[in-house]
Amino acid sequence: MPASKDSDLDQKPLSCGLTRRQFIPLLGATAALATGARSVGAAKPSDAQARFVYVGTYTFPGVPPGGTHQSTALGIYVFKMDPSDGGLTQLQIVPASNPSFVALDPTQTHLYSVNEDLAGHVSAYAINSNGTLSFLNMASANGAFTTHISVQPSGNYVFAANYGNLSFPGSFPVYRILANGSIGPTTDIFLGAGNGTGPNPERQEAPHAHQILTDLDGRHVFGVDLGADKVNVLNLNPGTGVLAANTVPFAPVASGSGPRHMAFHPDRRHAYVLDELVSSITVPAVATPRLVRSL
Repeated sequence: MPASKDSDLDQKPLSCGLTRRQFIPLLGATAALATGARSVGAAKPSDAQARFVYVGTYTFPGVPPGGTHQSTALGIYVFKMDPSDGGLTQLQIVPASNPSFVALDPTQTHLYSVNEDLAGHVSAYAINSNGTLSFLNMASANGAFTTHISVQPSGNYVFAANYGNLSFPGSFPVYRILANGSIGPTTDIFLGAGNGTGPNPERQEAPHAHQILTDLDGRHVFGVDLGADKVNVLNLNPGTGVLAANTVPFAPVASGSGPRHMAFHPDRRHAYVLDELVSSITVPAVATPRLVRSL
């Protein structure tokens, strides 16, 4: 498995009531999402509704990338958060193989996860009224070590990023989301190209897709490639789910940086790229309304 993530799964078996000391190592291993009340407006602490927290993990019996100890985790962990003090109560453990990244759809009724294995997969779950998950289906990611997943703001498509090399190196598959929330057919797969020329050839000998997401308005798709030192800029056909390179097809980062993740500022004028290999943050440029031309 690629050494692409800092992990700390040297932890005791989880209990129904987690302390902060128990929870933080688990959270630091992968990614967590919270969902809860869908009402509009601020709520006072006394009448706030409970939220549900979903934690993806690297699972037993493997050692997480960059780790030193065998994982004890079993899948996706579901917690209920007490709105008064942030305390977490474990509700469910959903057995899954290396669900290292999870994502919610816009309606917060479905959760999608990667399965970061040699033969990568993506999985879909329905979120029940009590916050628990019900498995819907799994689909091949057509690549290795699927490391990231996100949902298009329309809720019609789910994107994934394959870090490794099985059928395709550093690839970004797109899937249609079916009416019941399950993962449908692959509509496209974008193949990464090139490699970095920095001082770490073991990590940059080929494309290594690490994240795929859209801008805040869902107009453009961005594929962050650690191996090629660039952020691919793509356009999605909303009817067919097919990707096409933008007029400006990618935004480069400094050689050897190893871009890992990207985030957009709420002002829609700035983007930030986290560079794993040099522990830095790159701001490609200040964006104009035509964001992709400014990256």
